[in-house]
Amino acid sequence: MPEGQNSLNNPNNKPMEDRKMGKDSESALKMHFLYAFPCLEGRLARGSVTDEEFSALEESLKKMLENGQCPDFTLICKAFPEAKEDLEKVAQKNGRTVAESFHPKDVEEFWHSHDGRGFPGCGVIIYTVREVESGKIIIKIQRGDEFPQVNAVNRYSLPLRVGDRVFVHLHTVIEKIEESPKS
Repeated sequence: MPEGQNSLNNPNNKPMEDRKMGKDSESALKMHFLYAFPCLEGRLARGSVTDEEFSALEESLKKMLENGQCPDFTLICKAFPEAKEDLEKVAQKNGRTVAESFHPKDVEEFWHSHDGRGFPGCGVIIYTVREVESGKIIIKIQRGDEFPQVNAVNRYSLPLRVGDRVFVHLHTVIEKIEESPKS
């Protein structure tokens, strides 16, 4: 097995070269990890990941947020196998091979339409920021008039203002929706 790989981060002992991980794929993998990470505590509680994997993924997120280091592909795939399978289906639907499934457009399509797939409350929802509490990482968000106000954590320290629209997954703000300039 190549240096730096073990059964934890390469469970099928397949070489990493099976995946095409160019700059776009690295960017897509990082985006995928940001969306998937909020699921991690639930997966740990259900026994879907071990304490060792949980710690490795937490450390990987920290390194990614601090210095842009790309997370370990095989560890993410092992920790979030359902998301990986669904992402591969999106890639195939879009004319890409399984090896090309971490294409930015496929990751965006998968997560922006994610409905939770059998896990209540796990869907990705668009909210509008209604309040940002000074000095805290909690924002108050609301989705239209029919939903009560809820709190979400700005874990990734996005620069948010009242009125911003954001994608939220499991009470975690994942990304800000950049509005197109009006012509």
